[in-house]
Amino acid sequence: MPERQWSSHSGGDHSTTRGTQMFASTGRAAPRVLALLLTLGLAIGAPAAAEARRPIKPSVPTDLAIGTVTTSGTAYIVPATWKAGANTTSFQVSVLAGTTVLAQANLTTTSWAPRVTAKAGTTVRVQVIGVYGKFKSPAASDTAMLPDVTAPVGSYSASWDAPSSSTLPVTFSQLSLSDDVTAPSAITVNFDFGDGATATNPTFPLVHDYAVTIGVAKRYQPSVTVKDAAGNQAAAPVNAVVVFDSTAPTGTVTVTPASGWARWTGVMLKTTATDNLSPAANLKRSIAWGDGTTTVTSGDRTLRHVYAVAGSYTPKVTLTDEALPANSSDAVGTAVVVKKDVFGPTVALSLPRAKRRSVRSWKVLSGTARDAQTAVRLVRVKVVEKRGAAYYAYVPAQHTWVKVGGKARAFAKAGYAQVATTRAWSVRVAKLTKGVLVYRVQAADVMGNLSAVYEHKQRLTTR
Repeated sequence: MPERQWSSHSGGDHSTTRGTQMFASTGRAAPRVLALLLTLGLAIGAPAAAEARRPIKPSVPTDLAIGTVTTSGTAYIVPATWKAGANTTSFQVSVLAGTTVLAQANLTTTSWAPRVTAKAGTTVRVQVIGVYGKFKSPAASDTAMLPDVTAPVGSYSASWDAPSSSTLPVTFSQLSLSDDVTAPSAITVNFDFGDGATATNPTFPLVHDYAVTIGVAKRYQPSVTVKDAAGNQAAAPVNAVVVFDSTAPTGTVTVTPASGWARWTGVMLKTTATDNLSPAANLKRSIAWGDGTTTVTSGDRTLRHVYAVAGSYTPKVTLTDEALPANSSDAVGTAVVVKKDVFGPTVALSLPRAKRRSVRSWKVLSGTARDAQTAVRLVRVKVVEKRGAAYYAYVPAQHTWVKVGGKARAFAKAGYAQVATTRAWSVRVAKLTKGVLVYRVQAADVMGNLSAVYEHKQRLTTR
């Protein structure tokens, strides 16, 4: 009986039940047909699947606002807060000045207070981008201007000739004047001459007449205030006007300790001084330490000095007041004897109190080192072990053992385990096993002096 065939035509497509039946009758072809039908089904349902897989994108952060900008040292703190948009798990944040990135970070919080460095008056932009997986939102941003919070800096001097009448003309000079934003010509300069007279934005050199009495010591302390366009102001130094002063300041010098070690001991020198007119804080101290070095300072204070070479030194302090011409006197301290440290440290080994033959008792080697003159800088340890007839050298950097010939070659091959310390030391030995353990310890002080080499040997027979 002839096999019936069914067919349908739609455009150029043609399908037969015969073909399907033939494939179905073949076990190997069935999976192919199933895969084909599955593919056709997926293709038919593709729009719905694509709709289900539509990417979840984060929304733009909202309510971004920059708070009050403050300073920290030479940097600005730019605080900002915002609210997370929908579908957001983190944020990419940055502070920009034009196209220059001043700070940036990845955050999961909704606030940020980065430190940025830029000139006052710079407009900065805080930018926040929401992130969800690999997707990012458009950027939210807010701008602020970095405020000018730095006062100007200026310096002035007063000079005069010996007066011959009751009027003393004093010439004031402007040594320097600057600001980070305001031009020098726009900085306000206020002078208080210390005798009741004042001046604003004077022209320099500036001459002011003081009233004096011939032969009578007198001191005037002028003051100067400089203010920029933002209202920041500061005091600028200017020396006092002191006339008819012939009395030198007096003082004391205290030096401790009386002896020490070259390149190590800090010798402490304390000065005190008084004067008939000049405050102690304004009296200059010129300290000659006795080794060719000099320190110039003012005010009662304690200074530290380290002598580089052994010897006996007597520091001297010259005290100078504010008068013109100035009056000076010397104050001499006690002698300091400085010695050279030529002696090495000593080393002690801490040995196990029990189970001396156990490997476990020697996995950490320890001890102490002392220096009677200066201080211990480091302790170094070399370790070898004899296993049977062969010696093994320990290499601390790799925590491994290397098989070599005799004991001398083993110590030459072994690496140093160095411990920076001022007293106690310990070294861990990895992969130690049974055998005859031998280790050597040596210490060095801060001057480079070495101790004797301390060697210890121990037979290890149990784990």
